[in-house]
Amino acid sequence: MEQGQKFPTGVVLGKVADGLKRNHSHLYVTLSSNHATFVEGTSAALQSIAGLPDRLLLPTKNPVHRQKLRELALEHLALENLALENLALENRPSQEPPHRAGRLIRTQGKLSANHKPKPISPEHRALFKKEFYGEENRMLPLRPYALNLRPLLLEDTLATVVAKVSLTAVDFDDGMPECELAGIEMLWDAVTIVTADILSDEFRTQLSGPIHDPYRNKNMTRVQVSFIFGFSNTLFQHDTMALVVNKEFVPNMRSGIILGQRACLNRIQYRAIPRAVLEANGETIGKEFWGDLVIENGVDIDGTLTQL
Repeated sequence: MEQGQKFPTGVVLGKVADGLKRNHSHLYVTLSSNHATFVEGTSAALQSIAGLPDRLLLPTKNPVHRQKLRELALEHLALENLALENLALENRPSQEPPHRAGRLIRTQGKLSANHKPKPISPEHRALFKKEFYGEENRMLPLRPYALNLRPLLLEDTLATVVAKVSLTAVDFDDGMPECELAGIEMLWDAVTIVTADILSDEFRTQLSGPIHDPYRNKNMTRVQVSFIFGFSNTLFQHDTMALVVNKEFVPNMRSGIILGQRACLNRIQYRAIPRAVLEANGETIGKEFWGDLVIENGVDIDGTLTQL
């Protein structure tokens, strides 16, 4: 069980106040006068907000989590610098095994060289041709990465999740700028990336400050980021590290957030149920939805398993 974390009372109440102004401006309280005590004011406010489902999103103060995130940021920085050095070297001798972009999943070992796929039936071949080579896909560029395609060609293709997000410096302390983003729709990819254009002016200005120097190189700055994800079955909070870059470094110059494989996706167990499968099972689902992403387990940065 995670230990309690201490936050300044004013910071907590300030977060609550910001959320109430943003999402519940219709709520009012009745006070005995315009100079009521703190206790009277907060007591009246508590009665007014009773039953609201809103949740706070504060930077983690857990020292173990903070140290793990710091190590992750520095490790990523070192790997990025090494990659840049390798790119600068020509005719580098290949004495070490090549880096692999992926990792095989665990299987039951039943696949052998004797296995052969069944031939495609003429009916299925016709369906494939219609699906991938039809008139509407004639202009589809022959590129391996979906994100390199024009945005209109991505419609109904990639699963996205919506989250509330809080960004801080890796070495954050009370009083430093934070950046909160609500209702952010995110793609899933290899590296957790945040484009700088969606950040507040105050936080963007702070990114060039000395607090970020240990976690910056080239055109990237590493920050701590906390998410509250809205999965199909429940809410889930996760703390990790993200890269802040200008959007011109992102394929299609897409503004927003991309969730990373290593820092995020490799730490959650989920089931992906596309719309086609739901419909085949007789469920009705709006065309605006990709389908369901059902989270089952999550592993915290310190290795703690959370079952959902």
